[in-house]
Amino acid sequence: MALIKGEFCVLEAICVTESHIFTGGRDQRINVLNALTYKFLFRIDCKNFPDSIRPRIRAITVNAANDTLIVGTFGHEIYEVPVNITKETSGDAI
Repeated sequence: MALIKGEFCVLEAICVTESHIFTGGRDQRINVLNALTYKFLFRIDCKNFPDSIRPRIRAITVNAANDTLIVGTFGHEIYEVPVNITKETSGDAI
């Protein structure tokens, strides 16, 4: 078991794949970490979701191709968020 430290708010959603961890919560952002090293990779700001009435993150999952996040909000909205995770952003040695 590992404790992951970083600038995170209260987590209300998490999705773990073989290579990445996606977290979200009250701060209306999705954090992307390397699943092997727990290194923070990048953040997706969801505050500007189109027409969202409450963009606080409630649920996250990733599609089978690992190129789109499906994000549910506390406003009962579902968004598809394209992600481009390449070797350069995975935290692995290149």
